[in-house]
Amino acid sequence: GDHGDSPATPSMKIFEGVDLISAPLNPGSYTLALRQLSGSSSYRIGAAVFEDWNPDSDNDGLIDDSGSVAYQLVSLSGPVTLQSAQGKTYNDASKENWDVIACAVVDTGFELLLEGAKARKDKFKVWHANHEGIITKMGKWVDSSQLVAQGYENTFATDFNNDGLIDGGSHYQIDSLVGPISLQSSKGKTYTDASNKNWDVIASADVDSGFDVLLEGAHLKADLFRVWQTDFDGVITDRGEWMNSSQLSELGYDQMFDIDFSTDDALT
Repeated sequence: GDHGDSPATPSMKIFEGVDLISAPLNPGSYTLALRQLSGSSSYRIGAAVFEDWNPDSDNDGLIDDSGSVAYQLVSLSGPVTLQSAQGKTYNDASKENWDVIACAVVDTGFELLLEGAKARKDKFKVWHANHEGIITKMGKWVDSSQLVAQGYENTFATDFNNDGLIDGGSHYQIDSLVGPISLQSSKGKTYTDASNKNWDVIASADVDSGFDVLLEGAHLKADLFRVWQTDFDGVITDRGEWMNSSQLSELGYDQMFDIDFSTDDALT
């Protein structure tokens, strides 16, 4: 049998002499094993592996369903409970005006995204916590445009202004069901607002073949637009032609990107 020194793992006695031990194998799997104790040695007498076990199935950085009791944050060392300096915990029922909806791991610990409700509807706040989950700063209420301007789309991998892009990173990123995807050439070159003074990428939309990406012209290309097509990995497959707003509308791009090209307001 398999005996000798075994890794230290959480265990639960299920009856005298036999423990149920659980050990994470990797972020996508979990093992449950029965361990029988015999003197100074332990014998593993059975195991089952659950490959699909994931404590954060929606990838929001919070342990699933922890909001019903006490928010728990996902970390490489396991769940961390969010708490005040005095040890107070929080959950979805703590305040009717907000819920914690996302968490991101940062150098200093964690950043938490709060979404307002009722009197705070359409407002957001960012809390900062240290590696132990103790809140160090509670931030101010802001609207979604301020979140975007402060780079939090990239922090929380969330498209707050619904333009199909994840702003705030080191280059253009497309929002997708699997997270932010870098917009890139077939050679792996990425792009930013500074890549070309004649255009900026301003929106992205899902299509059957991947994504359509909208460029707005400037300087020599002022008042013109262009649509790049990419595959599902964000690699550009077609760079299209420059068009005016009426041509874009005729091709249905105003509906695809949810932009009224007849006004400039939608593009600011």
